Amino acid sequence: MSIKTLPVENSLYSNGVYPLLVASLGLGTVALANTGGANIRIWEVLVGVFVLFVFVRYCLGSRIFSQNRMTGLLLLPLIVSVLLSGLNANRLDLWGKQGLLLSLMLVLFFVVSQRWSRVQILQNMRWVIYPGILVAGWGILELFLDPENLPLYYTSGGFIMPRAVSLFAEPNEFSEYLALPFGFLFSAMLYRHKFSSWERKIFGLGLSVVIVAQVLSFSRGGMVVFASEILAWYLLTSFYSTGKLRVWGRKLLFFIVSLLAIGGLLAGHDVLSIVDVFVERLQGLFSGNDVTSQIRWQGIIDAIANTVASPVNFVVGMGFGNLTLLLGEGVATTANVLVDVFSELGILGLLSIMTIVGAALVLPLRILSDLMRKRDDDMLAAFFGAYLSFVGLLAGGMTYATHMLNIFWFSCGLLFAIYQYKNSLLASDRRSNNDHN
Repeated sequence: MSIKTLPVENSLYSNGVYPLLVASLGLGTVALANTGGANIRIWEVLVGVFVLFVFVRYCLGSRIFSQNRMTGLLLLPLIVSVLLSGLNANRLDLWGKQGLLLSLMLVLFFVVSQRWSRVQILQNMRWVIYPGILVAGWGILELFLDPENLPLYYTSGGFIMPRAVSLFAEPNEFSEYLALPFGFLFSAMLYRHKFSSWERKIFGLGLSVVIVAQVLSFSRGGMVVFASEILAWYLLTSFYSTGKLRVWGRKLLFFIVSLLAIGGLLAGHDVLSIVDVFVERLQGLFSGNDVTSQIRWQGIIDAIANTVASPVNFVVGMGFGNLTLLLGEGVATTANVLVDVFSELGILGLLSIMTIVGAALVLPLRILSDLMRKRDDDMLAAFFGAYLSFVGLLAGGMTYATHMLNIFWFSCGLLFAIYQYKNSLLASDRRSNNDHN
């Protein structure tokens, strides 16, 4: 069945629900309502619209999804592990709340993975980039408009610096979100000849805004995210790319380094002071003198010790969302994805999510050499945007619970869609050959 004939996808596309969903991923704490102490965010409502629409079409007897069932099969073990963890949860209310949030993200992942036609994949590019630029820009403007109400970073040198948060709850979450527009903007600039002159200018300015916003978040995780995305680009182009793309990439890296200095100037201090802050932040990770790092490392040690101390905890975890009972009130994560998942979902959950991540990283690479050979720069731009963003979020997961961010599952789903696009091309070629025979 051709993807173009799928009723749900065509209807949602024409009604503009899907683009709004993608654009809403960066709205952070912006909520439509508050129920039982929980905010109902715009992206969650739009995911609900998808679910309702699918249910209605199912009741009408329409075929809903494509033949890409791989994502559903990969999600099944993770869903089972979440359910099993509930049997060992001390607080079922926490388990249910966290499970509901994850279920919405998994629906998002599944829907994105089903939109694997060329038009649908390319549609994501601009709906990630333009809202991302606006969200990053607002983070910068806040520093000038309302610095008194922003989180502060106190340096050993006596500087007190407000940290950019934009629409998010805190700076680290904002810095993780920036992985998404950064990856797509980096990719768009590599393939800028595929865009109009005015878009190239907007993308260049947008990349500047995103980088400066990352600097002004003063997030160590953000440094890891951007560095990982650049490293992933370097490794991929070393194996798959032409010399011309690598040359343009080096020019782009020079541009990025220059913007780091601009970000320092905008922070209200000289550039060397900003460099000192970053060096101090990085040294704090290993010096043992940084309070935040001490809390994180102790949380990791306690979580692992609690998990391996009991066979039940080791297999099914202490219950999804129940990690806060171990770490203390107000602390819901060790700031490490692997430890969080292992602690709450046990080895079953850890293996499940590692399988999904591994498939998302490996399977789409099968199409990269084909796209390079055919010089399909449109799809290459989408591929690198999704791949770099996902790698950045994986790296960010070592300092933040990125598996509970909607953008993590969005970028993961997009990689599966790109892989399925390759399969659709192979199937089309086989049909064409059979017709000729």
